[in-house]
Amino acid sequence: MNLFRDETTGRRVSRILCAGMLVLLIPVFVIALYNRPSADDYVYAVQTHAVVERSGADWRRLLGAAADTDLYFYNNWQGLYVSAFLLAMQPAIFGGQWYAVTTFLIVALIFAGAWGLCAAMIGRFWPDGKKPVLLAALLFTFAVVQGMPNQVEGLYWYNGAMNYMPFFALTMLLAALLVRMYTATSRRTRLFCTVAGCVLCVLIGGGHHVVILLALMILAFSVILFARKKSAWPVAPLVVCLACLYLNMTSPGTQIRMSGFSSASFPEAVVKSFILAALSMIRWLDLPL
Repeated sequence: MNLFRDETTGRRVSRILCAGMLVLLIPVFVIALYNRPSADDYVYAVQTHAVVERSGADWRRLLGAAADTDLYFYNNWQGLYVSAFLLAMQPAIFGGQWYAVTTFLIVALIFAGAWGLCAAMIGRFWPDGKKPVLLAALLFTFAVVQGMPNQVEGLYWYNGAMNYMPFFALTMLLAALLVRMYTATSRRTRLFCTVAGCVLCVLIGGGHHVVILLALMILAFSVILFARKKSAWPVAPLVVCLACLYLNMTSPGTQIRMSGFSSASFPEAVVKSFILAALSMIRWLDLPL
């Protein structure tokens, strides 16, 4: 009997899996109820909180204040032109009790990215396989949440989590588009995936440099893979991602922030990055407690 083709058994397994996943996540979400803002949460939300204090949830003014915050940090601290906007919209501007939304939002983003990637990859083997996709997405979400090196900053601290996790989820969706682009048979589908990939690269390019570099590695690998088929569809997203990284890295704010760090040559930086990556994998690749 094929577990995923038997409708009754598959439905029962899906329900048990979903229920088990929710039970395992209960402690994560219960802790979130006691979560409160800290450190940079206040710095980035000064203008948006002031708008709420004066006018309530006036979304036109809120979005304008978030855009002003974004522009200020782009020119004075760091070129994360999407990240700063998100940080200005931290939930506690509506009241401290809303800060708990942070954890629910992050877990939802991880699951959404995992679902998109699993649907693209598993769908190649199971065209109608919704159950295997759900299984893989839930397992991936569970692994990320339970095995995260620092759950405090990755799940509970809005300013830390929103600098990385949304862009990590977008990068998974970008990888999903590249898979669909590679397996697509129609030019229209590949064109859609290319345009959507360019849009995602604009958003990813406004996030943290670590995730941008991950996206660039995926895109570079895709270009090589597509070249074997004498196709160049991923080149456009790669160019867009490089252009956005350039805007990010050359912003006035980034130059101000980098002036406080000691500089290293390019070869030295590459060697150090590989050494630190190896040390991090040794330290992080263990079983969650």
